[in-house]
Amino acid sequence: MQINFSEILALDAASLQENLRAGVFVQNLGTRPLHGSQSPCTLCRLFSSVRIVAQGLENPPEYHLRAYSVFNQFNSMSFHHLPERLKSKDLACLAVVPSSSTTATIPDDRISFIFCHSPTYENKRVIVPRIISETVDFTQAVELVKYCKKKHRHLCCQVSPGVPGMKLINCAKSPKPLRGLDIVPASPSHEYLALSYTWGKHDKQGDSITTNKTTVPKTILDSIIVTRSMGHEFLWVDQYCIDQHDHSEKDFQMSHMNDIYKGAAVTIIAAAGEDANSGLPGVGDTPRTPQDNVSIGEVQLISSMHVPRCTIKSSKWSTRAWTYQEGILSTRRLVFTEYETYFECSSMHWRESWRGDWDSLHSHGRFCRFILPGVFSKKGTKTCPTLTKAPFLRLQNCYKAIRTYSTKEFSLNYGEKDSLMAFKGVMNDFETGEHPVHQHWGVPFISSVKSPRAVLDSFVASLLWRHTRSVLSVSPRPRRRPNFPSWSWAGWEGEVDFSIGFSRLRRGFTSMISGMAFFETHHKQPHQRLMLTDLPTQLPSHEPGRPNPRLLGFSAPVLLPSTRLHEIVISTRSKDRPNIVMAGFKAFAPLSTWPGGLENPQAFGTLFSSGKFEFVLLALELRPRRSELRFLVIESGSHEDGACRVGTLIVVAELEDFKQTFQFERREILIK
Repeated sequence: MQINFSEILALDAASLQENLRAGVFVQNLGTRPLHGSQSPCTLCRLFSSVRIVAQGLENPPEYHLRAYSVFNQFNSMSFHHLPERLKSKDLACLAVVPSSSTTATIPDDRISFIFCHSPTYENKRVIVPRIISETVDFTQAVELVKYCKKKHRHLCCQVSPGVPGMKLINCAKSPKPLRGLDIVPASPSHEYLALSYTWGKHDKQGDSITTNKTTVPKTILDSIIVTRSMGHEFLWVDQYCIDQHDHSEKDFQMSHMNDIYKGAAVTIIAAAGEDANSGLPGVGDTPRTPQDNVSIGEVQLISSMHVPRCTIKSSKWSTRAWTYQEGILSTRRLVFTEYETYFECSSMHWRESWRGDWDSLHSHGRFCRFILPGVFSKKGTKTCPTLTKAPFLRLQNCYKAIRTYSTKEFSLNYGEKDSLMAFKGVMNDFETGEHPVHQHWGVPFISSVKSPRAVLDSFVASLLWRHTRSVLSVSPRPRRRPNFPSWSWAGWEGEVDFSIGFSRLRRGFTSMISGMAFFETHHKQPHQRLMLTDLPTQLPSHEPGRPNPRLLGFSAPVLLPSTRLHEIVISTRSKDRPNIVMAGFKAFAPLSTWPGGLENPQAFGTLFSSGKFEFVLLALELRPRRSELRFLVIESGSHEDGACRVGTLIVVAELEDFKQTFQFERREILIK
């Protein structure tokens, strides 16, 4: 088998871009890639290491070598937004794909490309592959930070206020060999790096670690090396810079995580390993997976390795609740994976294994539109003050952040103690700016002096959160967190979603609630009452320890008991998405908790008509070609201390048509 790599290098950009998804056929490799890992041929081993594993085939597949556009690395599905100046600077990337499936696109985590490069074409490419060494060379990382500070003044150079009582590790004064850490008070003149990592067994809640050498975790030791290598003296590490035994200091510092991470010059993210002793790959004596490469004459074949987007998202770090806000709140990030480092700021992202002309990839102070956003880019915490609809856009972005956060994991059942503390920084960030989004027990709402109705509507819409299919389709059902109210998503385990869209919230959403207030006890004394519109001023979320009333009271229409509630037909036999027909009306009932045996219509009808649940009409929603009634489902009965929220019910119907079958009565509701 002979492959002419000079012809691959000579492939014109138009051919690569015309076949963006299918690529350009180069060579039939047969079944060789299946057995190449043991071959004495270095090229065969390279092909074997990057081949896409064929799924569901009875017989061993044949493989093709195909060439793809380098812009596949940016996941550009079309060249609609690709600037003309870049189209001619393409580079062929090779992939070993099954002959039955020629598609090879990012972010499929099965894909590793092979860069086909020659120094002759160095100045003709927008991206040039780079063979990285076993240890990290920080030269490019330093240049990326300098470039960001100089070019990204709008998105990446916002000043973050200092945090009173903040401490830092003085890396310049740490002796060699390291015997202890020099912890100093932070001052406004101290530019610092921050570390985001997984503690391991005692994730973000264990005892303070002493500062003697035998107990300093390897990840912290490697981070000190990174800090020095990046030309900095100071490093912030929560485990050392917050006294874990001083609860007042701990609560205050943790409630200002948004300022700490946004204020860091760079956040070091340890996205490799399982705990604090894993170290940072490529730093000190911590090894990293070597990059495969083969030279054939003047042609270099260089493995692109695994895509950072995929390695980061599949890491232990990415699964943790505490590290979520640390990643999205940081202005600049230097992520350490098993293979390479990855840089991302609010305007661009770059890999250690790339070299290129950053200016040519920029437009209006940030990466061009054709480039797929980075791993952390869709954080949704920026406002657009020129748009009147910005408050609702920010609320939708807050919904997205909550959904992502609700998928994360806590250790040692810490989520039951305080499932919001690790989200505090994100909520604080949403409360800043011209159009703040506030929260009470994690339930977000917009703040508007001019439109109290908009405040109420946004809170009601947020009360209609529901668990996703992935949660409701498994047993056991989501577990309650008793330290939080049942009406808040934070009071339950599992992924949640908000079903009210941005456009409908602005135009087609009408809440049926009046007199919403919060109480500290079920006695509902007037002096204990706190109205929804008073929350932004009376309960600043950044002041821990203040009263935080959790009983929710309001007046709303409640569905009266009726034998018609027994007329249930399950149109889709699925416990995760019980689509039902209720007395002739199509409905959807995502209940977070219910007794067993609801797989048949009779059991479902018995439950609905038994009086166990009450159905509180919270809102009407106008959708294209249909209207929906949005109910909150609560446990009924004599609950002097308040009822418990158990789910939602969505009925497709006009309110007046629904009233022909069912009756309502407006009542005072109290939910704990």
